[in-house]
Amino acid sequence: SEGNPQTISLDDRKKSDAKYEERNFLANTAKMALRHSADARRRYDYEWMVRDLFRRGYQFSRYQPNTQTIVLASRQTAKIPVNIVAAQMRSIRNQVTSFRPKYETLPRHTTEESRVQARYTGKLLDYYFDHLKFKKKIKETVTQGLMYSVGGPWQIVYDEQKKEVNVWMVDTFDFFFDPLAESLEECEYVIKAVRRPKNEIIFNQEYDEIARKEVMGGEARLAVSEYKQFMLQALKDVTQYNREEAPTLILFEGDFKIHDEDGTVHMRKVVWTDQNSIPLVYEDTDEDEFDYCLYVADLNPKEIYGESWMKHVMPINRVVNSLESSVYDYNYRV
Repeated sequence: SEGNPQTISLDDRKKSDAKYEERNFLANTAKMALRHSADARRRYDYEWMVRDLFRRGYQFSRYQPNTQTIVLASRQTAKIPVNIVAAQMRSIRNQVTSFRPKYETLPRHTTEESRVQARYTGKLLDYYFDHLKFKKKIKETVTQGLMYSVGGPWQIVYDEQKKEVNVWMVDTFDFFFDPLAESLEECEYVIKAVRRPKNEIIFNQEYDEIARKEVMGGEARLAVSEYKQFMLQALKDVTQYNREEAPTLILFEGDFKIHDEDGTVHMRKVVWTDQNSIPLVYEDTDEDEFDYCLYVADLNPKEIYGESWMKHVMPINRVVNSLESSVYDYNYRV
């Protein structure tokens, strides 16, 4: 049927056996790194989910440890949420992003040609600011920073087809890195996990042909983080089970530092799904640093993640909610 991959032939199996190094790196390095990073960040994922729900107005939600579910609201008594957090967050965000930059570049030389090139460079930067929707990206990143202590990251790439720079904003829940690192630059690896349609993966000619044939169908989970998956199901009404006509998978894109014998470092890009034993992409590049930029809004010494602004404001908001709810119960008691 349409969209189903072909079965693996005998020749493909021989080619697959020849990819021992790629198999070994994917199984023993890439997938293990993802698992360790996801386990190390589990506590943060739960706290981020609670803060995001609180910001959205679900300020009386409770976690049920027995069923591992979250009750968004309770109707036993009057609950009056006064969303001070959202109001203050909007005020802070609007204040720090109330700018409209106008780029002006200086010429390298005193010649007329250099001055013209400098003017065109400024116009190009103005174009990128509008074309790449930096205003919206900055607002979203600041919001993430207030909730999670970090924002983004932004992935900066060069589009070979369009011949221009592009900037992708990655969900903080979908970005994993070395849990032992003290800064993003010190990480030994970073991994991005995004949900993509199955047909986009199996028909992508840039991916390894044998690896594409290993992708047999969609998967039920919506995100690597179970707490992000809960929010997708509860807030966006996204079902966990894929429709047959539009199956999706989580695609992992990892950048790993490879240390050479001469002391230099280069990057190895690996792309895979959970169904792959051979990576879709296995490529060594000349780059020696990650193409991600992470906004750090709150600092913990020698750590990447901080405690966040919102963590310390929520208790005050809960006190106000409790007082207002008590007043309402008293005034409108039967």
